[in-house]
Amino acid sequence: MSENGIEASLQVPVFFTNNFDVDENDVSYLVTLVYVGDEDEPTEIRLLLDDVTDSICDQYGDVEGYKYLCLVAHELSRVAEFLRAKVVTIEDSVNAVSDVFNIADD
Repeated sequence: MSENGIEASLQVPVFFTNNFDVDENDVSYLVTLVYVGDEDEPTEIRLLLDDVTDSICDQYGDVEGYKYLCLVAHELSRVAEFLRAKVVTIEDSVNAVSDVFNIADD
């Protein structure tokens, strides 16, 4: 950094949204949209899910960190089970509606 600067403090409202994306090549991303101030267009931050998990494994993949890895694995499994249950509920609902209205699978 330059030595001929001055320190300043900015207070700007920032809004974040987070999502999960899978591209056409089945590559998974964690996606964060950052809205600064009154801007309508966000800045997009895309992190490869594999890079995130690799980083966690690199940082906690030792005797001191294995409990954290176990915790992360448990939470990811818990979320996966929740999502699977949601899918089954939707599939059951779609099938029930199809049966009621005799909608054929095309």
